[in-house]
Amino acid sequence: MADWRSALHGVAKPGAGSTESAAAELSSPGILVAEKPCRGLVQVAAWVDSLAEASAVLGRVTGLSVPQPTGATASDARLKTLCVGPGRWLVDGSGEIQANLRQALTIEVATLTDLGHAFTLLRVSGPRVLALLAKGPAIDFECAFPPGSVARSTIQHIGVTIYRPAAEDFELYVYRGFARSLRDWVLDAAAEFGARVEIG
Repeated sequence: MADWRSALHGVAKPGAGSTESAAAELSSPGILVAEKPCRGLVQVAAWVDSLAEASAVLGRVTGLSVPQPTGATASDARLKTLCVGPGRWLVDGSGEIQANLRQALTIEVATLTDLGHAFTLLRVSGPRVLALLAKGPAIDFECAFPPGSVARSTIQHIGVTIYRPAAEDFELYVYRGFARSLRDWVLDAAAEFGARVEIG
């Protein structure tokens, strides 16, 4: 498997070359932005007549209760399973889990697509994260999107899968080619709150 490389490799951090801006970036930021690899990310898509069987295999391999309604999730310290559509899940875990799924799922039951090098993940967190995201997707994060939820939406015409693992913590899965644009939007939208960035 090819080595993972940051989608933001070589992109200057905000404040680069400016001592004053860099100091402002690090002083009690309201938003933290970090890029995370998703090397083991796969999509499992069941056929209509094999949904139950695909769900059983997925649960057996991951050891998690498989979320069924679109928008539901299940996770532990090793991985997360996100239901992004009827009979369709994103599984973000290790290469070992990916290999086990590939071995256990036959084409008659479901398709498995390796997305590890197609996507990157921007983790956006902090005490002002809800105010930040209120500027983006048309989702009521306050009342209709509790921790443990996932949804597919758009931010500035960029397709994103949004997962909320905790109250002040969001993970944005985005195609690598749009990662810089999404990162720039986050930083522009977070300008009033202050932001600290970790790349790669």
